[in-house]
Amino acid sequence: MKVHTMHWLEAMSILGMSRSTPGALERLYKWARDVGVDDTRVLAYDAYRFATFFADTIAEHPAMVTQVALPFAPLESTIYQLFHDHRELPTVMGGYEQKWSPSDLVRMFNSIAFSPDGKVFAAGSGDGNLYIWRTETGEKLFGPLEGHNAEVILVIFSPEGNELYSASEDGNVRIWDVRTGEEIGPVLQGHFNAVSAMSFSQDGSRLVSGAFKDNIQTWDVSESRTGELVRVSRHDR
Repeated sequence: MKVHTMHWLEAMSILGMSRSTPGALERLYKWARDVGVDDTRVLAYDAYRFATFFADTIAEHPAMVTQVALPFAPLESTIYQLFHDHRELPTVMGGYEQKWSPSDLVRMFNSIAFSPDGKVFAAGSGDGNLYIWRTETGEKLFGPLEGHNAEVILVIFSPEGNELYSASEDGNVRIWDVRTGEEIGPVLQGHFNAVSAMSFSQDGSRLVSGAFKDNIQTWDVSESRTGELVRVSRHDR
């Protein structure tokens, strides 16, 4: 990859397959992350950002990806550092970015939350999926995380920051392991309408959720993760 990434992008564009490159690079990134090949993981993620951001340019100028798109990549990006030769390629003198933007997706997000230590942040989208990013670099760690049948309304982290709770228009609350991206524990089911509010008790053992024109429900989310509904608080409005 350290030699032929740009050649591969150009070849895919010439073959009329440039629109499929971000998906291929994302799959490569996930594989490298899972097996612990850090160099490939970093470059695959950076190439994914490049292929996504410059998708139109790559599709329209298949033989000139290096000359047309690469000079405008962030200066500190891996792909710029590896492939931009100042002696042969144009250099942007002003208005450039140092790093990729933290957000690599253009979609509607209903809720965004930081972990308690601020090292990662998560977002829930209108298509029912969740995403988790590393705050410092903007690297996407996990996502799309699928499970909800309707748009995600709210996301919050547990007090320890190891778990992410997502509430949806489908009336359910789902629990995710921030370290692996896997769904854990039972689905908290009981609301008849979209869940619009959540809050933890001080010790983190109880979660209170509220829904539009619905009851307020208290759940056992202690280490046993029973997900038991321990209290229903009714209100008139």
